[in-house]
Amino acid sequence: MQHLLLVITNAPKESSAEQELIIKNMMLEAPKQILGDRAQEARVNPAGLDLEYHDPRPTYAQNYEKLVVLRKRYDPDRRLKGLVRLEDL
Repeated sequence: MQHLLLVITNAPKESSAEQELIIKNMMLEAPKQILGDRAQEARVNPAGLDLEYHDPRPTYAQNYEKLVVLRKRYDPDRRLKGLVRLEDL
């Protein structure tokens, strides 16, 4: 992995749906804006727990499958929240 981007955005809790969409699009476009043609080389590290538009698998690479097994064993009820999804097992 050549690039790891940690981009954090936030909006007030009373933000409109339109503002939330703007923030989401900013996050999705950040690698292209920062790295241009090399954006596909980046792994976007989801700083928050919103997995709706961030896939954590590339961030953990070959270790992701092991993390899913550990998650299933030690936190099957997802009490700790976190980026590893049990449905990936």
